[in-house]
Amino acid sequence: DFLLSQPAVQAMIASTLAFLAPGQSASSSSGLASARQASRQLREPPLDLRIATASVATVAAVLARGRRAGFGDGRANRCQRKVEAQVQTPQTEEDAMETLIQMKNSAKIDATKALKGLAKSKFRFKARKPIEVMPKEVAESKYAKELEFGITAIAEIMHIFSIGLMVLKEMQEVKTVGNNGIKLERKYIRKGPDDIQTSMPEAAATVRMMQMLQKEYPDEPVMSSEDAQVLKRDMAFAGSVAEFLQQFGLDKEADPVSVSLDHMYSASYDGAETPPNRYWVWKSCDTHLDLRRERDFVSTLCLMEDGEPQISIMASPTLPYHHAGRESSTTVGIPIWYAAKGLGSYSQMLFLGKEGGLYTLEYGLKNRSTRLNVERRVKEKPDFLWDSLPSKQLHVGQGDDLKEFVQKDTYTILKGLGSQWPKIAMRDGPIKYAMMARGEMDMVWTILIGLYDRENAAQPVVNHAAGALIVGEAGATVVDLNGKPIDWTTGRMLSNNRSILAVDERVVELPALLKAIEDATVESQEDFDKFVALRKEQAEFFKKMLAELPKHCDTDEERKRADIVADRGKKYLANEENFDDAVVNHLHENEPDEFQPPGPEPTRDPFADGQFPYGAYIQK
Repeated sequence: DFLLSQPAVQAMIASTLAFLAPGQSASSSSGLASARQASRQLREPPLDLRIATASVATVAAVLARGRRAGFGDGRANRCQRKVEAQVQTPQTEEDAMETLIQMKNSAKIDATKALKGLAKSKFRFKARKPIEVMPKEVAESKYAKELEFGITAIAEIMHIFSIGLMVLKEMQEVKTVGNNGIKLERKYIRKGPDDIQTSMPEAAATVRMMQMLQKEYPDEPVMSSEDAQVLKRDMAFAGSVAEFLQQFGLDKEADPVSVSLDHMYSASYDGAETPPNRYWVWKSCDTHLDLRRERDFVSTLCLMEDGEPQISIMASPTLPYHHAGRESSTTVGIPIWYAAKGLGSYSQMLFLGKEGGLYTLEYGLKNRSTRLNVERRVKEKPDFLWDSLPSKQLHVGQGDDLKEFVQKDTYTILKGLGSQWPKIAMRDGPIKYAMMARGEMDMVWTILIGLYDRENAAQPVVNHAAGALIVGEAGATVVDLNGKPIDWTTGRMLSNNRSILAVDERVVELPALLKAIEDATVESQEDFDKFVALRKEQAEFFKKMLAELPKHCDTDEERKRADIVADRGKKYLANEENFDDAVVNHLHENEPDEFQPPGPEPTRDPFADGQFPYGAYIQK
């Protein structure tokens, strides 16, 4: 009754039934009359009103787009018969949603939003506690209590992100792509040191996780990659986070000061006098850009003790639930992955409670957890491009980095393994480990600079601790690019390791992969040396150009300034070390070229004090 009383739902029903009326359009008077009549009939028993409403809403999405795409009445009538059979057959909510998803897939129309918007208000299954879904050996293990806490905490974080993404969507401007726009960025996005950006949902999730950790484990510090001072620096932003937590019942006593203090606890690992033996590793989101671009992402929590990841939990508010035992993924629930060292890696479906389209902060876990094995592949949708190739190609997860050397080195490795047309998933952060654990990839690795740079390949612990344990317990081999085991005892960075990789040795044996990496490294070093040599040739040209510069000046003042520029340029180019650093910085694209002055370009007297505003063009 509540759903059918809503004007938006009534409008959807009327529009749908107008479409279903043969030969009628949504704007015709007879079509709308029949729609109103059918709408009144929907109120009468014995129909399940909630299922009927969800069914009609889905068909509305299907047919509204279908008509524009030129669908005939035949497909519309088939959809109508499916709806009639659905609403007249007593079923559970889960079965109803599964049927609607199949309808959506058969019509090749994305009606996922219609499904999610009218999801069930109460669970029609036995909602289990985390300890009840774990295998017996995990539930009785040393870290069972911590694992139960982690699953419960991550479930609440999924609520925060689900609500927070809706809040960002409300503020999103029509003409923008992803969660962008001037108003949204002004209110809900902040930039900190090193260009670290934080969104309101990320900050709220970190605040809430820190509150739960301090309550349950007050003596255990936290390592994270969050900007711990972002709320302290900006009390207006802290006020937005506090208001969000208050409004949705997550923390009714939240205020700007308290949330800023809680957020600062995410850097408590750095404040420890001695490196702790036991601590938590937290990452609210793979990367800020994934959230802004509306890409799939995960939140991760990992417990480190005795120099090893002991338990880890990951969850995604955007990925559908899937595992090797299912025929297809489902959007009814979202996935949680968890692992305990030596006891395996598992997947669990999480249901977030809704009522009237709003999240209720209740959650439910259904059935027992499914053990993961990288050898068991999920059933993916047909990919006609790769399926048509004459031989099986490797599927690899690689960081979202478009640097020339990174891409070239990646393809060189895979070609060395015999895969001429590999399928590469550009995934930053831990999400690629979760996807590999459930059987979607053959291997994952992280190359941020290029294989030629062996000295600067250390990775942050935060980015890999949780994912490495989950994929390792699922049967993958986890080592660095040299084949060394990962040393987790070196602080925030894995400074004793050359990056990190995980591989399913049933597909590619580790020795073969390491040889391909070494061969690609040699080739990468040769290419880098050629690049540096070319830049040095250009440097000689610049020296000659700078020497000729004063000759082309008309006045003494111009010649004086040209001499200053030439003198500075010659000194810079004469310093071999400075020039090599500039070449590397140019490749990494993390810092501006040395010739280019920082900040905005000067608007007057551009050559004053020997400034050379056209350096960027000369570099190119």
